[in-house]
Amino acid sequence: MLSRPASYITFDVWSNDGNLHDVQIYFDVTGEWCVHEPTQQVNWSRVNLGGRFESMKMGSLDQPILGRKGDDTRIDWGVIFI
Repeated sequence: MLSRPASYITFDVWSNDGNLHDVQIYFDVTGEWCVHEPTQQVNWSRVNLGGRFESMKMGSLDQPILGRKGDDTRIDWGVIFI
């Protein structure tokens, strides 16, 4: 699923007992999601999204667009926003 041009992860939370509850979601992403080999450098920065939200932008430093082919190939171009 991560090799799609655009992917989204959503979280739906509901109460089994019908009462209100405080909920926290922890979602973690590492630079390994953005590279083919763990030795590749990862570039990251914080991005302000209109003053209300802040996001992290992460991707491989070299961005070899469509530079690999074959089986057991990981995408190492493009960025992930968290």
